[in-house]
Amino acid sequence: MLIVTFSLFSLPAFAAGSSPVTSEVYSTDTGITGNYYITITNPEKTKDSTYKKSYTISGTAKVDNVKILILKYDSDSDKYVKFEDVDGDSVWDIGSAGPFQREIKLDKSDNKIRLIAYLSTSDKGDKVQIYDFTITRWDKSIFDGIFNGAINFFKGIF
Repeated sequence: MLIVTFSLFSLPAFAAGSSPVTSEVYSTDTGITGNYYITITNPEKTKDSTYKKSYTISGTAKVDNVKILILKYDSDSDKYVKFEDVDGDSVWDIGSAGPFQREIKLDKSDNKIRLIAYLSTSDKGDKVQIYDFTITRWDKSIFDGIFNGAINFFKGIF
Protein backbone atom coordinates (compact mmCIF):
# COMPACT_ATOMS: atom_id res chain seq x y z
CA MET A 1 0.00 0.00 0.00
CA LEU A 2 2.86 2.37 0.78
CA ILE A 3 4.44 1.83 -2.65
CA VAL A 4 1.17 2.58 -4.46
CA THR A 5 0.64 5.77 -2.45
CA PHE A 6 4.21 6.96 -3.18
CA SER A 7 3.77 6.33 -6.91
CA LEU A 8 0.51 8.25 -7.08
CA PHE A 9 2.03 11.30 -5.43
CA SER A 10 5.18 11.16 -7.58
CA LEU A 11 3.46 11.25 -10.97
CA PRO A 12 1.98 14.77 -10.85
CA ALA A 13 5.26 16.30 -9.67
CA PHE A 14 7.16 14.67 -12.55
CA ALA A 15 4.61 15.71 -15.18
CA ALA A 16 4.58 19.34 -14.01
CA GLY A 17 8.36 19.63 -14.36
CA SER A 18 8.62 18.37 -17.94
CA SER A 19 10.20 20.68 -20.51
CA PRO A 20 8.46 22.11 -23.59
CA VAL A 21 11.69 21.66 -25.58
CA THR A 22 11.23 19.05 -28.32
CA SER A 23 13.68 17.54 -30.79
CA GLU A 24 12.46 20.01 -33.44
CA VAL A 25 14.52 22.84 -31.90
CA TYR A 26 17.74 21.04 -32.84
CA SER A 27 16.84 21.04 -36.56
CA THR A 28 18.20 23.68 -38.92
CA ASP A 29 14.75 23.68 -40.56
CA THR A 30 13.23 25.23 -37.44
CA GLY A 31 13.36 29.01 -37.59
CA ILE A 32 13.28 31.79 -35.06
CA THR A 33 10.08 32.62 -33.22
CA GLY A 34 8.56 35.66 -31.52
CA ASN A 35 9.94 37.37 -28.44
CA TYR A 36 7.80 35.72 -25.80
CA TYR A 37 10.17 35.46 -22.85
CA ILE A 38 13.48 37.24 -23.51
CA THR A 39 14.95 40.12 -25.45
CA ILE A 40 18.59 39.76 -26.51
CA THR A 41 20.66 42.95 -26.18
CA ASN A 42 24.08 41.52 -27.09
CA PRO A 43 24.60 40.70 -29.85
CA GLU A 44 22.56 43.65 -31.07
CA LYS A 45 22.05 42.00 -34.47
CA THR A 46 21.99 38.42 -35.71
CA LYS A 47 25.64 38.67 -36.79
CA ASP A 48 28.64 39.97 -34.90
CA SER A 49 32.40 39.46 -34.96
CA THR A 50 35.32 39.63 -32.58
CA TYR A 51 38.91 38.50 -32.25
CA LYS A 52 38.42 37.50 -28.59
CA LYS A 53 38.21 33.86 -27.49
CA SER A 54 34.94 34.43 -25.62
CA TYR A 55 31.77 36.43 -26.06
CA THR A 56 29.18 37.72 -23.60
CA ILE A 57 25.53 37.13 -24.45
CA SER A 58 23.18 39.44 -22.61
CA GLY A 59 19.53 40.26 -22.53
CA THR A 60 16.44 40.82 -20.45
CA ALA A 61 13.94 38.24 -19.24
CA LYS A 62 10.43 39.63 -19.66
CA VAL A 63 8.83 37.22 -17.19
CA ASP A 64 9.81 35.15 -14.14
CA ASN A 65 10.94 31.49 -14.25
CA VAL A 66 12.68 31.63 -17.62
CA LYS A 67 15.20 28.98 -18.63
CA ILE A 68 17.42 29.22 -21.69
CA LEU A 69 18.90 26.21 -23.45
CA ILE A 70 22.02 27.10 -25.45
CA LEU A 71 22.80 25.21 -28.64
CA LYS A 72 25.53 25.47 -31.26
CA TYR A 73 25.41 24.36 -34.88
CA ASP A 74 27.38 21.19 -35.61
CA SER A 75 28.26 20.89 -39.31
CA ASP A 76 29.02 17.15 -39.04
CA SER A 77 25.48 16.30 -37.94
CA ASP A 78 23.86 19.31 -39.69
CA LYS A 79 21.89 20.18 -36.57
CA TYR A 80 22.18 22.17 -33.40
CA VAL A 81 23.63 20.42 -30.35
CA LYS A 82 23.84 21.33 -26.66
CA PHE A 83 26.62 23.77 -25.95
CA GLU A 84 28.15 24.73 -22.61
CA ASP A 85 29.07 28.23 -21.52
CA VAL A 86 32.38 29.00 -19.76
CA ASP A 87 30.89 27.74 -16.47
CA GLY A 88 29.91 24.38 -18.00
CA ASP A 89 26.18 25.13 -18.13
CA SER A 90 24.03 24.37 -21.20
CA VAL A 91 20.81 25.52 -19.51
CA TRP A 92 20.63 28.93 -17.89
CA ASP A 93 18.11 29.33 -15.09
CA ILE A 94 17.34 33.04 -15.36
CA GLY A 95 14.78 33.08 -12.55
CA SER A 96 13.31 36.54 -11.97
CA ALA A 97 12.45 38.94 -14.77
CA GLY A 98 15.28 41.35 -15.48
CA PRO A 99 18.76 41.49 -17.01
CA PHE A 100 21.04 38.50 -17.52
CA GLN A 101 24.41 37.78 -19.13
CA ARG A 102 26.49 34.69 -19.76
CA GLU A 103 29.87 34.16 -21.39
CA ILE A 104 30.57 31.53 -24.07
CA LYS A 105 33.81 30.31 -25.63
CA LEU A 106 34.24 30.82 -29.36
CA ASP A 107 35.83 28.64 -32.01
CA LYS A 108 37.76 30.36 -34.79
CA SER A 109 35.41 31.14 -37.70
CA ASP A 110 31.61 31.14 -37.50
CA ASN A 111 29.86 30.18 -34.24
CA LYS A 112 26.18 29.65 -35.03
CA ILE A 113 24.36 29.90 -31.71
CA ARG A 114 20.72 29.12 -30.91
CA LEU A 115 18.99 30.12 -27.70
CA ILE A 116 15.80 28.31 -26.69
CA ALA A 117 13.87 30.23 -24.01
CA TYR A 118 10.98 28.65 -22.13
CA LEU A 119 9.24 28.84 -18.79
CA SER A 120 10.55 26.42 -16.18
CA THR A 121 6.90 25.68 -15.33
CA SER A 122 6.03 24.75 -18.94
CA ASP A 123 4.96 21.33 -20.19
CA LYS A 124 5.42 19.63 -23.57
CA GLY A 125 3.48 21.47 -26.22
CA ASP A 126 3.86 24.92 -24.63
CA LYS A 127 5.57 27.55 -26.75
CA VAL A 128 9.29 28.13 -26.78
CA GLN A 129 11.21 31.15 -28.06
CA ILE A 130 13.99 30.45 -30.56
CA TYR A 131 16.68 33.04 -31.26
CA ASP A 132 19.56 32.39 -33.71
CA PHE A 133 22.71 34.43 -34.24
CA THR A 134 26.25 34.00 -35.56
CA ILE A 135 29.42 35.26 -33.89
CA THR A 136 32.49 35.14 -36.13
CA ARG A 137 35.80 34.88 -34.33
CA TRP A 138 38.56 36.35 -36.43
CA ASP A 139 42.18 35.39 -36.09
CA LYS A 140 43.89 38.21 -34.16
CA SER A 141 46.61 38.57 -36.81
CA ILE A 142 43.98 39.12 -39.53
CA PHE A 143 42.21 41.68 -37.35
CA ASP A 144 45.50 43.47 -36.66
CA GLY A 145 46.31 43.50 -40.38
CA ILE A 146 42.96 45.08 -41.27
CA PHE A 147 43.25 47.61 -38.43
CA ASN A 148 46.84 48.58 -39.32
CA GLY A 149 45.90 48.84 -43.00
CA ALA A 150 43.10 51.26 -42.14
CA ILE A 151 45.43 53.33 -39.94
CA ASN A 152 48.01 53.53 -42.73
CA PHE A 153 45.32 54.48 -45.23
CA PHE A 154 44.14 57.41 -43.10
CA LYS A 155 47.73 58.50 -42.37
CA GLY A 156 48.23 58.79 -46.12
CA ILE A 157 45.19 61.06 -46.45
CA PHE A 158 46.23 63.48 -43.73
